[in-house]
Amino acid sequence: MFDALFSFLPTALSQLLYAGQTPGRIGNRHPLSTPFGSFRAADGHVVITVANDALFARLADCMGRPELASDPRFLHDRDRTDHEPALRAIIEGWTGVLSVDEVVAALEAARVPASPIWTVEEAAASAQTAFRQLLTVTEHPVAGEITMIEQPVHFSGMARGRIGRAPCLGEHTAAVLSGLLGMGEEEIAALREAGVI
Repeated sequence: MFDALFSFLPTALSQLLYAGQTPGRIGNRHPLSTPFGSFRAADGHVVITVANDALFARLADCMGRPELASDPRFLHDRDRTDHEPALRAIIEGWTGVLSVDEVVAALEAARVPASPIWTVEEAAASAQTAFRQLLTVTEHPVAGEITMIEQPVHFSGMARGRIGRAPCLGEHTAAVLSGLLGMGEEEIAALREAGVI
């Protein structure tokens, strides 16, 4: 897990390794591109990712504020990053009165990358989770129908393994005693009768 998360730090690691700068904590926003992070909507939060001036101009048009693209405070990434609090207030003035779905739909139509921030419940119920087959339903002899988390790594052209439930207490005792210890049915029955297993 550490390896995977460490590899998702290319910007911070580049700042450290090549520029000699120790990156600070900046929350959910990007350290170099602005606006790039999470923004409040009327019923939740959305992620908006603007990584260049053309995308910013599309965002400004989408918000009904095309003049923002020529505002000296917001001309380029560095300018927008330097004035991030002011720009965030303007953007949240727009997103804050719309639902998450409305914001995402408007930005998708404007070809500005955006996504809802889901709760765990929303993520579990999402079409993406179903499409990626991240949850599977199986039958448990005691608990009944249960939902289990799948192993998420899949390889093209390779059959997926079958996820199984945890065994019940004693479910495989006879198989272990006969298979590993070579006990016969009579010996196992005697142990059962004695209450040992």
